Amino acid sequence: MTTYYKRKALQATENKIASNIRQSNYFGRNLWQVIGFGILVSLYAPTHSSGNKGKMLYEDSELSYFELVVSTAVVYTVFCMLGHFIWGYQDRRKHERLMERKRQLEAELKIK
Repeated sequence: MTTYYKRKALQATENKIASNIRQSNYFGRNLWQVIGFGILVSLYAPTHSSGNKGKMLYEDSELSYFELVVSTAVVYTVFCMLGHFIWGYQDRRKHERLMERKRQLEAELKIK
């Protein structure tokens, strides 16, 4: 690669790093939206029917409506926690790869 293309690749890598930093930590940036959506899902899920003749979950279940809301909230929280840790791990790995690519390009261009 010529110096011109290496500089362009370095600039693109730096932009990707900045974008990665900006877009990471989804749940931290959107905490109130995630909580609000979880409340709505938890309240609506037990009353949702699966079609015209489908029964609602709380009609078929032996649990009360409140217990179904709490169990839905727990499941939602578990999925959010999994997403938080998995996406955080992926963001860190991507950041490390981009930083390694940046160091490699800087070494090739002999930039500090």
